[in-house]
Amino acid sequence: MGSARGTNQYRRKTTPRPPVDRAAQLKLIGALAANKNPRVTPQELEQLSYHQQPGPRELAAAHPDAPAPLLRRLARDPALQVRRAVASNPHTPGSTLGRLSRDPEQDVRQRVGGNPSCPSPVQRRIANSPDWEDRAWVANNKSADPQVLTEMLRDTDQYVLQLVLDNPRTPTAAVAMLQLVRGRNPAAGS
Repeated sequence: MGSARGTNQYRRKTTPRPPVDRAAQLKLIGALAANKNPRVTPQELEQLSYHQQPGPRELAAAHPDAPAPLLRRLARDPALQVRRAVASNPHTPGSTLGRLSRDPEQDVRQRVGGNPSCPSPVQRRIANSPDWEDRAWVANNKSADPQVLTEMLRDTDQYVLQLVLDNPRTPTAAVAMLQLVRGRNPAAGS
């Protein structure tokens, strides 16, 4: 029977870990968890990103000062909560969000669609998902590309359509055109 090694795309790679001061790390974890948002150095975030438990890795992934290389690495973390934090972080690079938009977990894909830094091609891919819940995250994204939102005005799900209509980034001309085509209530079916 062959080895299963390497078959899990989220398997943690063995890379050299920085030396850890456990007492300082526990103090930092406590401060981050209490949402005191202390000034954290990239080195401290790097240390947290290698923690054995997923909670500290999640805190590192969600931190606004997390460097791009750290976010790229944590996007491949085996823990759902860590990948979800990377997908939600507005400082996550677009290429990393693109990779996460194909994550097997729906919750990760949805958070990519709701990320204010989500690139337009990735928004478009999620907006064309067969799952209305995925599309709803893009429709509700207040930083969504107006062209993507205009395309979403053809959505057949009434909830998604209402989110698109309520989004301030949806072009008013597109909404007006839909009102002309459908009558006064654009969320009403044809």
